[in-house]
Amino acid sequence: MRELSTTVTTEGAILPADLLQRVADGDRHLKGLRSDDYHLSGETIGEATSRAWNRMLVSCQLGDS
Repeated sequence: MRELSTTVTTEGAILPADLLQRVADGDRHLKGLRSDDYHLSGETIGEATSRAWNRMLVSCQLGDS
């Protein structure tokens, strides 16, 4: 097992350190880490997030927030 991240600090039990470690490790049994979980065909979660973020930025720049 890898060392826990020194960049992310967690307090309490809302987002426990072991869950963060599972996300970092890409645990296949943890739901919500695969493109299929979001019905993305041929697109990674990062790509979809970037596309949505860019759409939001344009909308805010145009005053359509």
